[in-house]
Amino acid sequence: MARPNAINMFESHGGAHVRYRTTLSAKNHVIVERFENDVVISIRLFKVGDYVEYDSYNLSYYGPITSISDKIITVQSPCQKKRMKPETFAWRNWNFNVDVVRRKNSEITAYL
Repeated sequence: MARPNAINMFESHGGAHVRYRTTLSAKNHVIVERFENDVVISIRLFKVGDYVEYDSYNLSYYGPITSISDKIITVQSPCQKKRMKPETFAWRNWNFNVDVVRRKNSEITAYL
């Protein structure tokens, strides 16, 4: 059964109130909704096998979703599985685009 998880947080850019809502359907999908000043800005659906970001520093680290439970999204990294809470998953992936991240990582790697 789908379980909505409301996550409220502020972001400092422009003073907009930003809120995320995640809905997890165990073993099936995750829906991430982003609201700015209570207006829907983005709705994304992620399924097992989709690539998502699990960490970042200079580069973005991403991998495929391997499982979805009612409380945790698990992502495969090169060495181990990373477990993400819905709130972390939401702010990292609401606008994630694997093609853009691959290009940016390639450009950044050239200067490291």
